[in-house]
Amino acid sequence: FSCFADGNSQNPVYLYMKDDNFHTYLYSNTIVDGDYYTDYGLELFDECTLTVTGVLTSHPSNSAIVLNRNAQLIANNDVTSVCITKGIVKYDDEASEEITAFNLFSVPVIDYGSLPGEITLQLFGYPFTYDDPSASIVEIPTLTAPLIYAGTGFLFAIPQSGIIQQYAAMGTVPSSREDRSYDLSYTEANGELKGFNMVGNPFPCNAYANMDYLVLNETGNNFIVGTTLRPCDGLMVQATAANQQVTFSRNAPETPDGFIELGIAQGENPLFDNARIFFNEGHRMNKFYLNENSTCIYIPQNGEQLAIANTQPQGEMPVNFKAAEDGTYTLTVNTEKATAEYLHLIDSQAGTDIDLLAVASAGSASYTFDAMANDNAARFRLVFSITGIEENAASASSTSFAYMSNGNLVIDNVEGIATLQIFDMLGRMVSSETVEGNYNKALNLKSGVYVLNLNGMTQKLVVE
Repeated sequence: FSCFADGNSQNPVYLYMKDDNFHTYLYSNTIVDGDYYTDYGLELFDECTLTVTGVLTSHPSNSAIVLNRNAQLIANNDVTSVCITKGIVKYDDEASEEITAFNLFSVPVIDYGSLPGEITLQLFGYPFTYDDPSASIVEIPTLTAPLIYAGTGFLFAIPQSGIIQQYAAMGTVPSSREDRSYDLSYTEANGELKGFNMVGNPFPCNAYANMDYLVLNETGNNFIVGTTLRPCDGLMVQATAANQQVTFSRNAPETPDGFIELGIAQGENPLFDNARIFFNEGHRMNKFYLNENSTCIYIPQNGEQLAIANTQPQGEMPVNFKAAEDGTYTLTVNTEKATAEYLHLIDSQAGTDIDLLAVASAGSASYTFDAMANDNAARFRLVFSITGIEENAASASSTSFAYMSNGNLVIDNVEGIATLQIFDMLGRMVSSETVEGNYNKALNLKSGVYVLNLNGMTQKLVVE
């Protein structure tokens, strides 16, 4: 075979001696064009990727192929004697008996092996998973099949006083060339928690899911909207109906949907929570809390708290925030995935209107504010006009509820008391009033296209 690193023949693959045997250590992306048989040891470091275009075979009596902390293996075949390691987050068991941090791992192996001196799953004690029928996190009493297999995810709580320093899964890893799908559970009676499933990246390489998903943040104390899945990453997905599956693929979507991401941090701490607003159909996910009293940001919609919502590309979206404690917080708004012509953040508590495009840098803007634990959660509104999004691809929440008749705007049979807001195509609110019953009123608007918002329902309106 021919072997080269990063497509450059000047970038060598290093060989070192270890225990009187040759071991191969990879520190850069490497492609093996053909079959590869390792009769010694093979270790990957520094998030590098080994791609084998042929068949990869390891000798079972010698050291395993080891993927150290986010290194990746891409092969056409199932590969035996592989060990995948991952860093862990520990909770301070000396400060409190309560578990304040978790790890969410996957088991990307088809069967299990055990190598002398290596950390195995058994050393973690009993793991936990989320049980959809009971809508609760439950302890798993065994580490044997069928409870653990590629595609499943598990929570582990590791005390600071414990001896465990890293997570390791060992055994035969599946080929990463073909997609892998897994059945999901769905219990309608569980309300906002219906359809949540704890699953995991089944591959020894980065992967993508065909559904939106949540992962644990860096400190292991809150679920946030995730991006790329690394080896051994667990995640939460939410089925929307019975008999659904989640499918994992090594290939990223060709045309990812645009979105705005909102993030919350405090001081120098890493991102604690986030939420996303999409402008295409098929994106909606409830919040999932490890601790309901934790600091959080969410989109309120139809009485539910959403981590992911979708809407029309022009309009307004309420953004709620709850602080676990009094302090100073920073709200970041990332627009790299969506092109905005107009983007304002309204802080109703402080009485401020922030032009996010004017303060943005590299597609991200931030706003720092003080908050107290007993503040009203309905504090923020995001007003926007997003370009490049087809109207017919926008939110399924768009419903035709209003029409023009003899120059008047007509809305029939408004349920209860509702708020009607009208926005121009730059996202500026030009009218807001309370309506109920039957609404029939002349509009004092210039000719053009407008967006109506009636208690979360949106509709485009043409005024001639």
